[in-house]
Amino acid sequence: MSASGLVGPVGVVLGANWMKGDGFSAFNERRGGTEKDGFESRNANARLSLELAPGLSADAGGFYTKANYDYDASGADALHVGLKRDTLGYANLRYADAAGRLSARFGYGLNDTRRVSDDAVFGPYETNGRTERLEAQASFTPLEMASLLVGGETEKQTFDDNYGAGDSTRINSIFGNLTLRPLSGLTLNGGLRYDDSSDFGDRTTFAANGAWVLGEGEEAAVLRASYGEAFKAPSLYQLYTNAGFRNLDPETSTSWDVGLEQPFAQGTGRFTLTYFDRRTRNLIDYDLANWNYYNVGRARAKGLELGMQVTDWEGFDVNLAYTYLDATNAITGTQLARRPQNNVYASIDKTWEMGLKLGADLRVGGGRYDDTANTLYVTGHAVVGIRAAYPLTDMVEVYGRIENLLDEHYEVVRNYGTPGRSAYAGIRVTI
Repeated sequence: MSASGLVGPVGVVLGANWMKGDGFSAFNERRGGTEKDGFESRNANARLSLELAPGLSADAGGFYTKANYDYDASGADALHVGLKRDTLGYANLRYADAAGRLSARFGYGLNDTRRVSDDAVFGPYETNGRTERLEAQASFTPLEMASLLVGGETEKQTFDDNYGAGDSTRINSIFGNLTLRPLSGLTLNGGLRYDDSSDFGDRTTFAANGAWVLGEGEEAAVLRASYGEAFKAPSLYQLYTNAGFRNLDPETSTSWDVGLEQPFAQGTGRFTLTYFDRRTRNLIDYDLANWNYYNVGRARAKGLELGMQVTDWEGFDVNLAYTYLDATNAITGTQLARRPQNNVYASIDKTWEMGLKLGADLRVGGGRYDDTANTLYVTGHAVVGIRAAYPLTDMVEVYGRIENLLDEHYEVVRNYGTPGRSAYAGIRVTI
């Protein structure tokens, strides 16, 4: 349920949702799971916006969600229960001049979380986390061919659990980005970022990208390329979760990609082809066997993405996407756990003049190894979905969908079940 409108000079958006279900066995039913693991979730969101003066505005909002759920052990039914609660809030002050050359934003963000995993044998493990961020940035376009973005942010994290762990950390950052348009159809971006972590030291990273339109008109091809460096300090949750401290190293990476986009059908469709390559040191990953985070000394992920999108061509929307991913531990040569080499997504939707909408989609996930040693293999799967919607009036629409139409039984993570055939129906009312 959601609603939006104006209350005097204030723009208001409100929303809420409640869902409850009997669920299915988190331990795969094909492996012997019989006990259903139900859930109940509630969430609410709100956003307020106000124009304070010409070019000056403020907005604030928040999101709250709470979920109670049952879960199983990794290889058997169990009467475990869990709780997740997230509270997110933000506020921004924004400025934009009438000429469109100068804009600025000052913002505050808050994310407060609570997690409870109540094991039927060993009792509860409870964690509380909080992240607060202050950020400011300004963009200036002195000339049509050039613009400059500068900014900074500071972020503080706190964490505690019911086993006595408690810590806090801070990271301060400044960044800048220069955009140049030296030729017609050519856009170049380059940026620097400096991060200073109170626990893991400082790092300066660089990123650049460009796009070049090869020709003119709606069907002109676009050549794209990018290069980027990244620095990621471990979060306190990654360091302390599951009642033990792990001495993780910060994750660093370099990546690049090059791609070609070719529009067709008077710009309503486009083909895309992209090659990417990412090399990471001290990749932070999760080990399901030992229930903690760890570093992969050196990892590499490279691959190819193919896509085709068509939007509103004689009432049709079509989306085709294929990804080939080769993600390996560069030291041992093994595949990184739970990274399928092949993924395919296809969807088609048709809208008639009477307002009827029909659609279908296909998701194909390739096989993947579930462990770092590559001894446990999870086979691939194909899942089909269909959907329909019809407007009864200008304000009322009925809709429905069936997910996993063919009732495919599959795993994404070994031993963990996934939903079977599921049907949904509802009414949308626009006021």
